[in-house]
Amino acid sequence: MFDQGALAREMVKWDYELKDKAVLETVVDRALNIAMTEPKGPIYLTLPREPLAEEFDNFDFTSPSRHATPTVAWPDLNAIDQLAAAIAKAENPLIITQDSGADVASVAPLAALSDRFAIPVIQRKPRYLCLPSDHPMHLGYDVDPYLDFADLIIVAQCDVPWIPSVKGPGPGCTVVHMGPDPIYSSYPIRGYEADMAITGSLTPSFLALDEALAGLEAGAKATIDTRRKRVEGLRQMLHENWAAGLEKSKSASPMSQAWISHCISEVKDDDTILITESAFSMAQMELTRPGSFISGGAGGGLGYGLGMSLGAKLAAKDRMVI
Repeated sequence: MFDQGALAREMVKWDYELKDKAVLETVVDRALNIAMTEPKGPIYLTLPREPLAEEFDNFDFTSPSRHATPTVAWPDLNAIDQLAAAIAKAENPLIITQDSGADVASVAPLAALSDRFAIPVIQRKPRYLCLPSDHPMHLGYDVDPYLDFADLIIVAQCDVPWIPSVKGPGPGCTVVHMGPDPIYSSYPIRGYEADMAITGSLTPSFLALDEALAGLEAGAKATIDTRRKRVEGLRQMLHENWAAGLEKSKSASPMSQAWISHCISEVKDDDTILITESAFSMAQMELTRPGSFISGGAGGGLGYGLGMSLGAKLAAKDRMVI
């Protein structure tokens, strides 16, 4: 094959073919830097037989490496203040996320700000645990029922927050995108509305937004209290529907996704790391610990789960991995 990297080039951040063993350390350091720089992602390094077959008389490398990974990007605080003011005025704000939980440190500040202003959070086809399933603002995994009513939507690192041909926000809804690359610049085309796009790693962005909202909380108390009661009612209805669906499916043949997911949830504990490469019934899972859920994505990926599970076990030897 003349260009092995072409197999993965459209799916990775960076690819390279090692030409000379003399630059091995530089190449590996750069690969790790690029993979770990926001937005984080995979790299692909091709190792041809020629440099692999060369003999090393000696090999020196610097340990620890002096090629530091760049610090995360902080958001524009003026933009954060504008967003906080918009949230304070909104009747029905909504947060949609998918990948924010890739940084486990982002879970707590998202939980804090959503609870402070009673903002419901939808995890649409999540690849990570972004909000604990027992959080009072956790409103499930299907955004469609709430799009008609939302007057402010915050899309926090979610490349496909809704399917435009199926359902979209109402005409008067303000849409704000947040993340290290809020417009997904590597995608050839992506046409979601964006009245604001705030660039920044989500952990400092959520922390800054929570701090900005703290100063507006007292003035919006009546609206927040009303919305909190409404979300409580919606959560109760949601969980009743999930329970009814589980009851209906538990004796189905063949076994349903909902029943299998429920059984796995019953045998795992909070420390368990759950990895899936296929369709899964998130509604039947109790997931509370950041970093306890990793998915290959809505499209799946045959074979992803086994390799990812082995890697997770190597990184967390004392935890059960399913």
